[in-house]
Amino acid sequence: MKTTIALFALLLAACTPSKSASPDAGTPDGGPAPIKCGSKTCAPGQSCLALDSSPGVPACVDPGDCHAVPLGKDLVGQMLKAAGYTRCTLKFPDNYLAQFPQALQHDPWRLPHFDRIHNDPLLAPGWADALTAAMGDPARTRAASEDIAEAAKRLGYPIKTTRPSYPVDPDHPLAKAIANLDASLGGTADEASLETQAAGIPLSLRKKVAQIIEAESNALGWRNQAFANVADLPALYRYAAAFYLQSGDGRALDPNQSAVREMLTTGIDWTALYQGAYDLAATVEDVGLESEAGELGFSFQADTPLGKVIVGDAKAETYPALLDPVLLLVDTGGDDTYHFAAGANTSVDAPISVVVDLGGNDTYAYDVVPNPNDTGRLPSDIDGRFNPRDPSQGETAMSKSDRPRQGAGRCGYGMLFDFGGNDHYQSLRMSQGFGAFGVGVLEDRAGDDTYEAEAGAQGAADFGIGLLLDASGNDQHKIYAFGQGFAYVRGFGALIDGGGDDLYYANPGDPSEGGDPLYYTPQLPGNGNASFVQGSAFGRRDDTYVAPMSGGIGLLADLGSGKDHYVASVFGQGTGYMFGTGVLEDMGGDDQYEGKWYVQGSDAHFALAVFHDHGGNDQYNNQNVAPTATSMGVGHDYSVGWFLDDGGDDVYHAPGLSLGSGNAQGFGFFIDGGGNDQYTANGGPTMGDYGDPAGDSTRAAEPTLGFLLDRGGQNTWKVGSESRSLDGKTTTAPPDASSPPAKGVLLQASQGDILFLP
Repeated sequence: MKTTIALFALLLAACTPSKSASPDAGTPDGGPAPIKCGSKTCAPGQSCLALDSSPGVPACVDPGDCHAVPLGKDLVGQMLKAAGYTRCTLKFPDNYLAQFPQALQHDPWRLPHFDRIHNDPLLAPGWADALTAAMGDPARTRAASEDIAEAAKRLGYPIKTTRPSYPVDPDHPLAKAIANLDASLGGTADEASLETQAAGIPLSLRKKVAQIIEAESNALGWRNQAFANVADLPALYRYAAAFYLQSGDGRALDPNQSAVREMLTTGIDWTALYQGAYDLAATVEDVGLESEAGELGFSFQADTPLGKVIVGDAKAETYPALLDPVLLLVDTGGDDTYHFAAGANTSVDAPISVVVDLGGNDTYAYDVVPNPNDTGRLPSDIDGRFNPRDPSQGETAMSKSDRPRQGAGRCGYGMLFDFGGNDHYQSLRMSQGFGAFGVGVLEDRAGDDTYEAEAGAQGAADFGIGLLLDASGNDQHKIYAFGQGFAYVRGFGALIDGGGDDLYYANPGDPSEGGDPLYYTPQLPGNGNASFVQGSAFGRRDDTYVAPMSGGIGLLADLGSGKDHYVASVFGQGTGYMFGTGVLEDMGGDDQYEGKWYVQGSDAHFALAVFHDHGGNDQYNNQNVAPTATSMGVGHDYSVGWFLDDGGDDVYHAPGLSLGSGNAQGFGFFIDGGGNDQYTANGGPTMGDYGDPAGDSTRAAEPTLGFLLDRGGQNTWKVGSESRSLDGKTTTAPPDASSPPAKGVLLQASQGDILFLP
C-alpha cells in the first residue's frame, strides 16, 4: 500500500472542478480520467487551478508552475504578498553562492534534488510528502527492495527494478548452491556430505535457501564491481564511518587529500553497489519464506569462504558470537537469542550477511565486556569506551565499538529480516539499519519491539543506504546520536514505521532533565548532545573550502495515527546542516515533541528541513525537555526550514528564534492548519519574524524572511510574560535600517480559506 499524504492535496481537490467521469473511471488503458477545467480538458499530469494573472479563472496548469494559485481565497499568496513576494519571486538569488569559493559553489557531493528544491523553497513540503509516499508502507511484502531502489534514485543512481530469479537444482538445491559458491571462489565443497546434513530440511525450504545463496553470489559480483577501482579497500572499510563516528584509533579518511577526494567522487561504482543490494533484498522477499514458519526437526551448518550458512528450526536457539562471519542464516521460529552480528558483514573479506527469522520473541544482542564508564549507558563490548579526559571539549566516554550488527552493510551488504514477535535489538554503533559504503537493512514486520543503540543506528548512512523498516506495533527507539533517520554525505538514512504508539528517544543530554551529555555539542556543552536524529542530515563544513561536502537525506516517517513521543537535543526532528536534507513526517495522532536547539523543521548552513505532522492534538516542547533556541520552522544561514501541522488543538512552547522565523539570510516557515491552539514563546524573534541578518554588504542586500500562517481557531498568544491579542490579525515585522530586505509576517484566516502549495 502506498500512503497518500498532504493536506495540500486534499485542499486542492476541494477547489478542483468536476471531472468528465466518475472518480473511479479511468481511461481505457487504466490511466486516470481526464480533468475538465472550464471549457478545456487538461493534459495528463496537469491540474485545474488558476494563474496569478487571472485569479478565479480555471486553467490547466503544469506541475511546478510557480504562477499556479487555487480557485479561491489564497492564503499562501496573501502571506507572501505581505512580505512583498509572489510564488515566483520567493527564491534565493540566482547567484547567491557566487560570494563563496568554487569548492562550495560546485560541490560534487550535492544531491540531485537539492538546488532545485532549496532555491525554490515553496516546493519543499510537496517534495517531502512525495518522498514519504514513495518510500511507502513497510507492511507491504516488497518493502526493503523498493525502498533501496527509491533511495538509490534519490542519491542520483537509479537502478533496474526487474525482479531477479535464480534456478536451483530440483533435487539437491542447498548442497548444490553451496558447492557452486565455493567453486566460484576457488574452493571445492563436499556435496555428498552437505546433502546428507541437509536431508532433514523440507525440500521447499532448501530450495528457498538455495535461491538466496545464489542471490548472494550475484550480489558479490556487484559489490566487487563497485569497488574495483578502490586501491585500499581494507582502509575504506576501517574508516567507513569515521567521518562522524570517531574511530578507535582516532584516525579517519581525510577528504582534504586529493586521492581521497578522487576515490569518493569517481572511484566507486555506486549504481553497481545499489543494484546488488536490490537484487538480494528482492530475492529474500520473493522466495516465500513465510510459509516455512514453525518447521521443526533439523539443524544445518556449513562453512563457505564468505561465512557460514545456517538453517535452524523453530525451537528456541542461542546463536553465539563465535559464529561470525555468517553469510546466511534462516531460522523458522522460536524465541531465539543472537549474539553474533546478525545480518551485518563483519570484515572486508566477508562483505555479505543475511539473517531471516520467521517468528518468535527474539533478542538481538552481543557479548558484553563491562567497562567502568558504562554506568547508566549500554554495556560495552570488547572495544570499550573512550577515556573521558575533558568532556567540555568533547572527550567523553563515548563507545569505541567498531562492530556493525543487526542489519549493517559496511563496504558491502548486511540485511536482517524478522517476520514477527516482540523483539529486542541492542547494539552500540553501526547497527539496526546502517550503511557505510554499503547497504544495511533491518526490517521487522510485526510486534512491539525495542531498539537500543548509542550512535550511528536505526536508519543511518554515510556514502550508502541505511534503512530501519518496522511494519507495526508499539515500538521504542532509543539512541544518543546519528540515527533514527540520519544521513551524512552521499547517504540516505531512513526509519519508516507503519504505526502504533511509538517512542523515538534521543538522550537530551541535560543532567537536570535526566540526560547524559555524551556527544559533545558546541551549542550546549555539558548540557546537551549533538543529536542529529529523527530525520536529520549532516554535511562536512570545511572552513578552508578545500573539501566542503553536502549532506545526504535523512527521513523519519511514522505512517500510523498512534500517539507518538519524540525527544531530541541539538539537531533533530526534521533538520539539516551544510546542504543536508532532513525530513520528519508523522501521519497523525496526538503526539508529543520535545527538543532543545535546531529542532522541528529548523536547520543551519545552506540546509533544507521539513517537519510535517498530519494532524492530531499535539504537544510541542511542553513536557520534560525545555527548548533553548531555533525551533519550529527556522532557517539559519541560507537554510530553508519548514514546520507544518495540519490541524488539531495544539500546544506550542517555543524558545526565542522560533515559530516561523528567518535568521542570517535564511527562510523560516510555520503553518498551522487549524484548531484552538496555544502559542507561548520565551522570547523573540518569534511568530513570523526575523533575527540577525548578518554578513557583509553582499549578504546584507539579500533577504531574511520569517512566516507564520494559522488557519483559524480560537488561539492564545504569549511572548515572555506578555499575552498578546493576535487572533484575527495580520502583522508584519518591518525591516529596520540594518536589514532592509528582512521581513516577518504573521497571517491568520478562517478554516474555510484555501491553503495551497505546489
